[in-house]
Amino acid sequence: MTRAVGNRNRLNGVIGPIAGQSADWTVLVVDDEPGILEVVQRVLRQANYTVIPSRDGDDAWDILERNRPSIDLVVTDIAMPGPIDGIVLANKIRQKYQNLSVLFMTGWLPERDKFATGMARDRRLLRKPFSPRELLEFIDSHLGKDELEEKVRSRIDLESV
Repeated sequence: MTRAVGNRNRLNGVIGPIAGQSADWTVLVVDDEPGILEVVQRVLRQANYTVIPSRDGDDAWDILERNRPSIDLVVTDIAMPGPIDGIVLANKIRQKYQNLSVLFMTGWLPERDKFATGMARDRRLLRKPFSPRELLEFIDSHLGKDELEEKVRSRIDLESV
């Protein structure tokens, strides 16, 4: 039996009655490791997500500033070179785009770290290495009905301008 992956497949029947559109989720993925970035892109695209890749926090912030209405979720590595790592990026996003969810992935944080403990408790941290299934379940769990309804409302607001 084939499992339908990605929210587009699962939520197609839900969004139709709300707005008559398919659930086209766009995920900004930020990681400085090209191999990980490529694998995450491939897995998410195969699950019908639109993926915008970024190799560092500075570039990711520029992408957000240009494309915010179309981005539904940010998934970022925590430790990256440059002035904007995953934590700084998430803080900037929270200050300017309060309704945009940020998820973290890392292979680096110690178990007793308060940040890691809080993110793990809130299910906002995916530890590397992870399987494609773990990645999809992680992403899917954060793009549910509430996010879908918010996306529809924002599209309606943009169309009425």
